[in-house]
Amino acid sequence: MWQIDRPTRRCASTGQDLGEGDEFYTVLLPQGDAWKRADYSAKAWTGPPEGAVAWWRSQVPTRESTRARMAPTEALIEFFEDLIERQGKPEMIYLLSLLLLRRRVLRLEEQTADRDGTEWSTLINLRNDGQYRVQVIDLAPEEMVRVQGELEQLMSTGE
Repeated sequence: MWQIDRPTRRCASTGQDLGEGDEFYTVLLPQGDAWKRADYSAKAWTGPPEGAVAWWRSQVPTRESTRARMAPTEALIEFFEDLIERQGKPEMIYLLSLLLLRRRVLRLEEQTADRDGTEWSTLINLRNDGQYRVQVIDLAPEEMVRVQGELEQLMSTGE
């Protein structure tokens, strides 16, 4: 599964530190079997470097700012299990599985491939020992943004 480093709070281009409230861009670049993260200050940003798989704009949080609250883990698990039960939206199931892996709610048990080359991850729920088989989806950056938007909308409207 994907391992992505935390923000560096340092511009990869200029080497200058990013301060509270500064806008910056993050880029993910393939590096062997892993991902290399690079953060760029807004002033130094000239667009994603060649080979970038994903990029996004962020802001260094301030002490006074209220952090956006992510959906409670229990709600994400319930939604994830519901999607699997209904066998719908494989892209969203895969994206949720990555989030739950990152939150250390799920653990990767094994990865396999069907005869047709379709890849699958077997995941274990560390809270209730549930086991899930999730299709590995190779999402293009624009597709990932679309699915994330759908997920955010569904979670905020409670559908």
